[in-house]
Amino acid sequence: MDSHPLRIMMAALAFALVVAPAPAQTPSTTPYAALYQVLEPARQAAAFDRLQPLPRVESTLPGVHASAIKLVIKSRTGDIPVPVDAQGLIVFPLNDALAAENPPVQSNQPKGSLTLTLTFALKLPDTQRVAWADLDAALEQARQMIAKQLGTTTPAPVAGAEFHFAPGSNASITVSGKGERLLVADGGGRIVVMLDASVAKEKPVLLISGKPLLIIPYLRP
Repeated sequence: MDSHPLRIMMAALAFALVVAPAPAQTPSTTPYAALYQVLEPARQAAAFDRLQPLPRVESTLPGVHASAIKLVIKSRTGDIPVPVDAQGLIVFPLNDALAAENPPVQSNQPKGSLTLTLTFALKLPDTQRVAWADLDAALEQARQMIAKQLGTTTPAPVAGAEFHFAPGSNASITVSGKGERLLVADGGGRIVVMLDASVAKEKPVLLISGKPLLIIPYLRP
């Protein structure tokens, strides 16, 4: 595994937890503290109004859809179901009482077959015309959040924003300023709007063909 911290932070602060294998026939459990450690930065994101935490659980086994994954915190005060939506996004309670108790979190999936990640999406105005100031403000918060996670004051290498659309949607973004630059989505529905000195000085408007599914910071390799 590449241990360089910026490689680990690729894909907008991606963290992963894979627990040790166990027999598939019985429900598997993981200590709450292990999941809390992965997801705790979501609490810190409350200070950033232009970032949205996206905790997600996925199966590494072929053919297992997110809707088949069941998670329950087995607290002393009773079971606490953890909702999992069709995209694998979860609503996981992060609080000091549960952290102190450290109950087991039970899954209906084989142990070692689930990956837990936390990413941070950019929150931009829900419009097809985005001012550069709005994008720049969101990216600045992403830089601060990444630097916070790395424990450094060095500016994070955020090179732009990565827009995700449905694959095959033929989505496009026009960077409109003194001139116009048309960016077209690749086969996977991805468009990267890169930052550079001239663009930052011009402060163009982004004209987006349709609502993106997700917008994340794009980090320099």
